[in-house]
Amino acid sequence: MYSFYASTLWRLGDRKGGHETCALAYEVLSNVNHPYSRVLIDTVQGQIWIEEEELDKAEALLRAAVQQCLTYNVPTTLAMCTGVLGSALARNGKASEAATLLERGFADRIYDAAGTYGRTFMRIGLGVAYRNLERLEDAIRVGRKAVDEAREEYGHRTEALFELAETLRIAGGAPEAEDCFMQTDESARRLRMPYYEKRAAAALAHRRDDRYRA
Repeated sequence: MYSFYASTLWRLGDRKGGHETCALAYEVLSNVNHPYSRVLIDTVQGQIWIEEEELDKAEALLRAAVQQCLTYNVPTTLAMCTGVLGSALARNGKASEAATLLERGFADRIYDAAGTYGRTFMRIGLGVAYRNLERLEDAIRVGRKAVDEAREEYGHRTEALFELAETLRIAGGAPEAEDCFMQTDESARRLRMPYYEKRAAAALAHRRDDRYRA
C-alpha cells in the first residue's frame, strides 16, 4: 500500500510526500524479508530520484532491484523495474546500455508475467533510450506503442504521451508535438495530475514563445 501511495504522491507532484512514504515502507521492510514489496518500493523510490535528477542514486538502486527480481524469482515486477532502470540509464548518459537491456528484455518476453503494465514501463524507457541515441524514428515508433497500450486510469498513458511529445519535438515534428503536449495536458487535467499539467503547460508555452520570436 505504501508503494502505491508513494507512486500516487510523486505523480501528483508531491515528491516530498513520496520520499516520506517510501521511508515508512523501508522501516517496515527492516523487519520483514519480502522481496516483492522491496522491489515495489525500490522502483517507486527510483522513479522519484529520476524526477529529481538524482540519477546516480536511481541507477544504483534500480540495478539492485532488478537483481533482486532475478535472485528471488519475482517475475511480476521484473518488466516494470527493468523499464524504470532503462529510463534511469538513458537519462544518466548510458542510453546504449539502456537500449540493449530493454531490447533483450523484449526478446526474452520478460513482460509476460506482468502484461500491459510491464510493457508500458519498458516502452517508455526504451523510447527515452532511443531518443538519447538520436534513433528518433525508433523512439517515435516505440513511444506510439506505449501510448496506445498504456492504461489511462493509472496515469501511465499521461506519462507516455509526455515522453512521445518530447521525442516528436526533438525530431522536428512541431505541430504533432504540440498536439501531443495538448493531449498530455488534457489527460493530466482529467486525472488531476498537476505535475504533468505543469510540464505540458511549460512545453506549450515554450512552443508559443518560439513562434512569437519567429
